Amino acid sequence: MKIVQNLFKVSFLLVFLSSLFGCGYETLVGNKFEKFSIEKINVDGNARLSRNLANNLTIPKNEKKEIQLIFDIFSKKSRKVSDRDSAGKIKEYTVYLNFDVTVMNNKNRDILVKRIFNESGSYKASTLYLDTLNSEKKIINNLIVSIADEITKELSLIE
Repeated sequence: MKIVQNLFKVSFLLVFLSSLFGCGYETLVGNKFEKFSIEKINVDGNARLSRNLANNLTIPKNEKKEIQLIFDIFSKKSRKVSDRDSAGKIKEYTVYLNFDVTVMNNKNRDILVKRIFNESGSYKASTLYLDTLNSEKKIINNLIVSIADEITKELSLIE
């Protein structure tokens, strides 16, 4: 009985894999970036956030590819108190990130992507200020990684 179950599992796996690779499945990001490279990144606003976003992009930098990209990144961060207890002590903060990203082709200055990204995240206030700052940094880094992934997906759709 066990032999039949194992044989069934192996045959199911083979059929699944052959149908997956035989249907022309291709990952979204895949090899689309073989023709892109970043030539220049202009940052404005909060330079630390803009540089962090630029470092999280998965596009090769300073390589001579078919299409050289110029990134213009304007970033802004704000933090608001989102919850207080009955004594007025802060319990939770919400951080808001705003990125205005423009991606241009260096050759003909065509705008390939122009989009505003607005993300927010909440974190608890800690009794130690250092822990509160570390929580804020983690939230900001997670939001920046998700924005960088969105930019990468948009560029992968360009033919």
